[in-house]
Amino acid sequence: VGIAATGDDDDIVVSPYDATSGTARVTGKSPVINYDEAGAPLQVDALGGQDHLTVNATTADDTVDVDGVAMTVTNATGGGVVAYGADTEALTVDARNGRDLINITPATATAITILGGDPIGRLQQSGGDVLNVVTGGAAFAYDKGPEADAGRATVTGSQAVSFDEIELLQFDGTPFILPDDFEPNDSIGT
Repeated sequence: VGIAATGDDDDIVVSPYDATSGTARVTGKSPVINYDEAGAPLQVDALGGQDHLTVNATTADDTVDVDGVAMTVTNATGGGVVAYGADTEALTVDARNGRDLINITPATATAITILGGDPIGRLQQSGGDVLNVVTGGAAFAYDKGPEADAGRATVTGSQAVSFDEIELLQFDGTPFILPDDFEPNDSIGT
């Protein structure tokens, strides 16, 4: 099963309920599409224009796998799989409520934003949403965001991954050690 947007600039929102059902809509267009017994994955064709796809997780504690190379978003807990194409310029994954684990392999062409949802705290604290960036061994960088739980992770050769409402940032399963805001020389003491 698939949905196609228009040749204009579109905002597409998909909310899988489980492995075979959910809702999809193109913002500002009718109707809202309720799909059931769709099988996996749900194919989203953004067509032309500058298009933005949002994939919502559930309000439970989800494990969401975002593969920017394979162009899929999989909710391993709830079961839904959404596939998108290279004509999707921007992707937002909204994990919503719960203490979620979001594994992401960054994309080379699609800009990706991850929203952890509640609880909201600060980076590198326990008990909240975990963002695990898969680097494949490539070099990576972290840029501090405007809030204590926000920032940007960049893997060499890929688009940056922006994030907000994340309480633990990992690279390849290892918690990232944040730079010390009070050490202007960026030095490491022994």
